[in-house]
Amino acid sequence: MGSITIRNIDDDLKTLLRLSAAEKNISMEEEIRQILKAFVNQKKCREGIGSRIARRFALTGGCELKPVKRSHPRPGVSF
Repeated sequence: MGSITIRNIDDDLKTLLRLSAAEKNISMEEEIRQILKAFVNQKKCREGIGSRIARRFALTGGCELKPVKRSHPRPGVSF
C-alpha cells in the first residue's frame, strides 16, 4: 500500500478530524482514509445507472421501437 504526507493542514481542520476519529474510536489516519474513500466513491457514482448503460451502448447504434398501445386501468384501480 502507498502512503502520502499532507503538509500545512489548518489546525482547526486537524482538530475536527481528531475529534471525529475519537467519536468513532478509530485513528485519525483511518478517519482520513474513510473520508477520502467515501469522497472518491461518491464522485464515481454521480451519474445514474441508466445513463451509464446508455453511454456504454451508444456506439452500437440505436433502434426504433413501435409505441406501445396502452389501455385504461381496470375499474376500481387507482394510482
